[in-house]
Amino acid sequence: MEPIRKEQTLNQNQIPIQPSDLIANHYLSFHPNDQISVPSSLNIVHLNIRSLRNIVHLTEVKELVKLNNIDVLTISESWLNSSVTNREIAIDYYKIHRLDRLHKKGGGVCAYIKKNIKATVLKDLSK
Repeated sequence: MEPIRKEQTLNQNQIPIQPSDLIANHYLSFHPNDQISVPSSLNIVHLNIRSLRNIVHLTEVKELVKLNNIDVLTISESWLNSSVTNREIAIDYYKIHRLDRLHKKGGGVCAYIKKNIKATVLKDLSK
């Protein structure tokens, strides 16, 4: 998939997320007609974190988000599994969407999206 240029538009306000950025072949669908506050531009950041379970990494991520007014933060190599709850890795004012690697150590991806931005993970595209 080639990168989106400023002059390009997509049908139904969908923003493609590169497979390395989020869940392979997923799209986040933003809904501009809903009565919510949506920024005119999005500040999107991607990190290959190599363990969000590491408290130092998690603290640094929270500080990064706070200082840079990030709207969408995608993380690869989250290293999360079912033993880690969303509450443990929560960031104030953000929703988290995650896909943990099953049956192997490491891997996994997640996205933190500001709560004032309505986004839907289209799971039918992940098959």
